Amino acid sequence: MRNPGRAAYASSPALRETVAPPAGEALPLPVTIGTVSGWVHGTGARGVLMCGASGFEGAAAYQSWRILADLIAARGYTVLRFDYPNEGDSGDVPEPRAEAAVAAIRAVNAWLTNLTGTAPDVVSLRLGSLLATNALAGSKAPQRHAMLAPITSGRSYLREMKAAARLFAATPGRETTLVTEGITLCGHALTEADCRSIEALGWSATPSRLLTVLPDGLAAPALCENAEHLDFPGYAAMMSPAEAMPPMVAFNTIAGWFQASPERNTQPLPPTSPIHGPDFVETRLRFGPDDRLAGTWCEPPGGAATVVILPNAGANARFGWARMAVDLARLLAQHGVASLRLDLTGIGDSTWSAAGPRASVYALAHDDDIDSAIRLAQVHGATRIILAGLCSGGYLALRAGDRNAAVSSVIAANVLKLTWRHGVDDLDTIERTSNQASRVYGAQALSTSAWKRLLTGEIAPQRVLAVAGLFAGRFARALAARVGYDGLVPEDARKARAMLQRLARRGVAVNFVHSALDASRDEIDRLFGSDGRFLAALGNCSTDIIPESDHEFSPKNARDRFGKLLLDRALKA
Repeated sequence: MRNPGRAAYASSPALRETVAPPAGEALPLPVTIGTVSGWVHGTGARGVLMCGASGFEGAAAYQSWRILADLIAARGYTVLRFDYPNEGDSGDVPEPRAEAAVAAIRAVNAWLTNLTGTAPDVVSLRLGSLLATNALAGSKAPQRHAMLAPITSGRSYLREMKAAARLFAATPGRETTLVTEGITLCGHALTEADCRSIEALGWSATPSRLLTVLPDGLAAPALCENAEHLDFPGYAAMMSPAEAMPPMVAFNTIAGWFQASPERNTQPLPPTSPIHGPDFVETRLRFGPDDRLAGTWCEPPGGAATVVILPNAGANARFGWARMAVDLARLLAQHGVASLRLDLTGIGDSTWSAAGPRASVYALAHDDDIDSAIRLAQVHGATRIILAGLCSGGYLALRAGDRNAAVSSVIAANVLKLTWRHGVDDLDTIERTSNQASRVYGAQALSTSAWKRLLTGEIAPQRVLAVAGLFAGRFARALAARVGYDGLVPEDARKARAMLQRLARRGVAVNFVHSALDASRDEIDRLFGSDGRFLAALGNCSTDIIPESDHEFSPKNARDRFGKLLLDRALKA
């Protein structure tokens, strides 16, 4: 899935050091503390509480944060990481963001203290560092606290978020993410009350030993004189969803800062319980071969026969871009439909690779993962299964619908590639060349400003030639189709058409959804003729266009539109 803000970072081999998941370590297990969702790693006698970044930053760093938890647990600790209220899999609360997060930290800290018998050490990232010191003020301070890229104040954090939001909203299709009150960055919203609660935060609760891990240009808050400091190579790549690259060199050093402990905790882990909302019940679980996959089962209180399976969109964890998958799942439950949002191999809370989650997008193993998810839905009593995916998730949904007779409907949104040549196609290349649909370039070609940019060199002539070639190819294919000649139909188009024909023969309903400016519309034209002429003749395919949206459905109105389309499909008999 294409994401904004590709961050440049050093390509030194040292920064790309990799390490396999710790040998012999069990996969993390889900726990529930009130309505806060958490994951426990390891069984050490001492505990480490991980207070992650929030909002967009937390989502971008999600899997890297999980990898660091595994590395620390391998040193002999019981590590707990969790989702703040209104984020991830946790429940939603009305309190302002910082107040709710501070209360959650106190609750999970008490839970981990009770499990291990001692006050845990702390690892925190960005806003999580400031939240942690506020939450632990007045209690027994941790012996060790490793702060990764801590912010200097709540006010400076809000300034950064506002600047990033303005930059993000300057991209076509994202204009409606810029709000007049509060801050919305990549669909993650902070209300005015949230902003006031963050601005009021101050530093406190200095630990006995403090480690600050700082990227270039970032100053550490003045907390104590005996603090240790480390550089943070790879930080930018970790925080950019376009990279999502875990900084293994820094992580191994941070994990090594926690002294190895051979002692084990004998206290049994309490069984996890569902999170109950007003119209839903959610259970996080492990499933598939060796329980290597992670997912969240969401259903109405009385259960449901119709199940929607929501695979990852690109490298994003199962919550989805701007937490869209969580909102979709709970909307479906409100109307009597169950769902499973899952992490595929190499992404989120499933088994991981030190190469990062992006390296796992379009992996062959994902076909088996989707099949495992379908079997799980059948075990839960599903009689009607719908697959709904965004970008690479839509690609997987179509393939799984083709393989599995249990699938009745497929919704594929903004799919940049309907066929994938393993060992040939490259995710970075596809994302770099798929910025907008050719329809956008056609409109821009008529504008005076575009010609001025070309003449001044702001637009490279090579880009103009590439777009011209795109238009020429579309025209040639359309002309050939009109005279009945299919010699210009490429091999991948033949395969895609055969797949859609098989789905049509089985009566599987297929709904393609596109943002108005998205390059996925060009893929449909390339494979199926101008405006999907081939699809229209099948009878089982429909197309919906969502205006004023980017590839990821960042604007809330776009996510709401997609949610309505999905709900309508799920409620059809």
